[in-house]
Amino acid sequence: MSKINFIKDEEIQNLHSDDDLLETKKYSYTLKEMILHAETPFTIGLFGEWGSGKSSIVNSTQNELEKDETCNIKFIKYDAWKYANDSFRRMFLKTVQEKLGIEGTSKFESFYVDKNTTTKIDKKINISFLLISLMIVSIGLLSVFFLPPTFSTEWKITIPLLIAVIGLSISIARNFFDSYKITIQNPKIFAPEQFEEIFDEMITSSMNIKQMAHPKKWIKKGLIENKIDKLIIIVDNIDRCDKETAYELLTNIKNFLERKGIIFVVPIDDSALRRHLHDINNEDNKEADEFLRKFFNTTLKIKHFQSRDLFIFTNELNKKHNLNLQPDTIDIIAKEYATNPRRIIQFLNNLTAELNVIGQKYEKDFVTKYETLIAQLLIIREEWADVFKLISNKPHLLKRYDNDIFKNNDYKLFIDKTKAIFTYIDIKTIEKLISNIDNDIKVSNEIIELLDNNKYDELKPMINKNNIFEELLLFILEDLRKEIERETFKLGAFNRFTNLLKLNYIICIPININKKFNRDFKIENILKIINNLNKDDFDSFYKFVNDNQKQGLKSLETTAINKFKETWKEVRDEKAIEKYAKIWTDGLENYINHSTNIEKIKELAHSFLNYYIYYPDLLLHDEDWINKDKLQYIIDSQFINYILNHIEPTLDNENFNELLYISKLKLVDIQNIENLFEKIIITPNTLYDTSNAQEATTQFQNQVFSNLNKIVNLLENTLKKHAFKSEKITNYLKFLNQNHSIQYKHPSYPNGQHTQTANVNIINTLDEKHQIELLKLYYEIYRATANYTDTTSYIKTLINKYPNLQKDFFTLLIQLRDTNNYHLQSLFDYLISFETINEDLFNLYEQLFIQDENDKDKIIEKLDTLIRNYLDNKNEIISNFLIIMLKYQSTKEIITNIVVELSTEDITQLPKEIQSLTYEYLCETDKIFELESKIDFIKEVLAFGNQYKDCIVKIIVSKLQEKSKVEGALEILKVFSHPSKEQKSKLYTALKTQEKHDKFSKEVKNLLKKYEDK
Repeated sequence: MSKINFIKDEEIQNLHSDDDLLETKKYSYTLKEMILHAETPFTIGLFGEWGSGKSSIVNSTQNELEKDETCNIKFIKYDAWKYANDSFRRMFLKTVQEKLGIEGTSKFESFYVDKNTTTKIDKKINISFLLISLMIVSIGLLSVFFLPPTFSTEWKITIPLLIAVIGLSISIARNFFDSYKITIQNPKIFAPEQFEEIFDEMITSSMNIKQMAHPKKWIKKGLIENKIDKLIIIVDNIDRCDKETAYELLTNIKNFLERKGIIFVVPIDDSALRRHLHDINNEDNKEADEFLRKFFNTTLKIKHFQSRDLFIFTNELNKKHNLNLQPDTIDIIAKEYATNPRRIIQFLNNLTAELNVIGQKYEKDFVTKYETLIAQLLIIREEWADVFKLISNKPHLLKRYDNDIFKNNDYKLFIDKTKAIFTYIDIKTIEKLISNIDNDIKVSNEIIELLDNNKYDELKPMINKNNIFEELLLFILEDLRKEIERETFKLGAFNRFTNLLKLNYIICIPININKKFNRDFKIENILKIINNLNKDDFDSFYKFVNDNQKQGLKSLETTAINKFKETWKEVRDEKAIEKYAKIWTDGLENYINHSTNIEKIKELAHSFLNYYIYYPDLLLHDEDWINKDKLQYIIDSQFINYILNHIEPTLDNENFNELLYISKLKLVDIQNIENLFEKIIITPNTLYDTSNAQEATTQFQNQVFSNLNKIVNLLENTLKKHAFKSEKITNYLKFLNQNHSIQYKHPSYPNGQHTQTANVNIINTLDEKHQIELLKLYYEIYRATANYTDTTSYIKTLINKYPNLQKDFFTLLIQLRDTNNYHLQSLFDYLISFETINEDLFNLYEQLFIQDENDKDKIIEKLDTLIRNYLDNKNEIISNFLIIMLKYQSTKEIITNIVVELSTEDITQLPKEIQSLTYEYLCETDKIFELESKIDFIKEVLAFGNQYKDCIVKIIVSKLQEKSKVEGALEILKVFSHPSKEQKSKLYTALKTQEKHDKFSKEVKNLLKKYEDK
């Protein structure tokens, strides 16, 4: 890459001094004229935003006036921000003194020397030093007095040594006592009066103004020879100070420093100053404006720059420093920072650095092509950091700036104006650029160490606590990218990929990260990693595959499905399977267990069968190695046929247990297993190992029922198959019911060269246990085939042979009806043929009678028989059943029609419930008019209860309409007692029509008197 060309921050000043790109000369000229002609004291406010060139204007003005020999003017610049942490009064006076070259008296200088106060603490004995000193002295003395006589000549050496020891002891003894001192530093401060007095002395000593009357005590006399006419004090960077400091400084200037000959120039961001005033004094905008008017004698406001001005300014910087930026890039920068030249300089430096970084990674043409987009993204990062973080995670949102998640209207306006930059750029490129701009992934070394050591239990709480999951994932993806470039598919890339899988297993990876993964990595590279996964990684990998699929990212799943189909397209042997990766040879069950994509699981039915065949030890019923809820999607007829083909006729091997397990999952219907019935038919050439006919018969029967019971267990779990007729099952039923000739050894020939034959009929020799077992077989076949494979005739035969089975049979049918709402019409004839009446049978009749319209005549006949049976023996069970049947409209009508044909005497013998419901039905349907000629019956209805009086009144009124029926009406009226007022009115009106009846006029008139309304 070429040399990076950075721009210094003073470029605003340097540029406008030559070409005046920002038209600042007019402000410098105006400020100069103000200074020259203003009557002092005077305060000038130079207003403008940060970075708008205020300092440059002041500097230019200062340069112009200081070069003008005709002007006797001195400039002093006080940087308020530089001394913000010090006392303003001390530092301001110090600055003025230094700039004016004034020497202060000792009294003045004392204000700049901190006063130190030392406090002394009493001494105390240091016991440790005392003990050490005594020990040293003792050792010295002993070394002298215990020397042998032979060493007397050495006293010249010993005496100095002794003196040295004593000297050392004295030195140590000086530390027998510790002393403590505390020094307190008190900085001196100016009182307001002193501050004002010192400033006055400085000014009068330096300027051509009238001297003070009293003698000087702060400034040395006669120090300044060339006095000045005007002193210009520039107070800079007030708006960068905290609000309290800024306010204090302004009030000090106004209250203490306004003097003749002095002009204060205050370059300031007036908007920031107004905010300061509002925060300190809780002033509104009007009050803040009033404060500024009182403080400043005049103000000079720098106008807002036009985007055209800033474009020229930016472009000149571009040319001068050989940045080689494109016009669109310059335009977007100039427009975004149209009020702030300094921000433009800063941004250009940032952009230059960013382009250089990206240029280290990609080709120059790539950087050039997307230069303006990079600038746009960088602006978003600097101006709307929260928005940039959002689109860093979800790059597509850059093009969805109108989304409600973006609350910042300035951002929306910016993107709306600059959307042409990215409109036709694909999301992958945008994401690539964002990932290079946003390279500040905050992942600590501690987190990375836990990740590298696979300590996910410790990692999870740290992720949740610090909310760094997405940052960690981005770190992993970036590291994975680097490792793939290095082709470390078995080490570095493998480890980072498994990090991703394990993290997803404990915290589901969000869709934006998974989308990035799918966009950034080619599937062929990921496959090179996947092929190295071991058994411990299978679950986490297939959960990752499924989570991607649920988020609409299907490439991994599609790849996995194709790999499984390729690996298991046929039954494999060990040698053939070695060429495939373990993830595809051993991982099919893991995929099925984790997948929620039902259609894809179904596609793997054939592959699963070959997988199952290859691993004979993987028994569905014996191990919890596959999710049983998923088996319904991969167990098909092909799988069941494979199991059936490997079941032995004795039904003793594991394959039958597999079939039984599958049936319990409701994955088998009777059509799937009809071949089993063919297998368990015992062939005539079976030779039983006994010479006893009874034993041979028992062995035969036990063999039959051993298989029969297993079939019943299987059938209990099979699904109901409508309209299924099986010849193979019928043959098995025939086998059970026919006579058999079985072979056993002849007693004279134990080796079996000759045999004997015994004739057996299974049905004729059943004990109670076998009776129930055979009934269950018939019942289960009846249920599973909807009786299209006929079992009714066999059931009849069995129950006729063993009547004790009747109750068991009824119980089974009731259970079938209640569990599956099963239709029992195929048994209709058989069930109504029973003469012995019991509650279970009536329980079954209820369903039969209300469902079957085709056998209506048989139902009428059966109900008629039941009613007459009741009249004969008053059976309570029949009574209860008839009452239940009156709940249903179809049977209620039948019973009513039967009842009304009975004699009145018989009707009155029926249960009250039947009478009541019959009368109610007749009245509601007006069918009672069909019976009006049966006067005794009508009387019976009337006598039964008052609730039927209105109905009877209708019949009476109807009869009174015809002369021939008046007699019957009068007969009924004889027993009609206590009519209601309304009923009397109706009867009176009807009788009035027959008042002159030629035969019954007298009786009618008597009744009229009875019903007359008095």
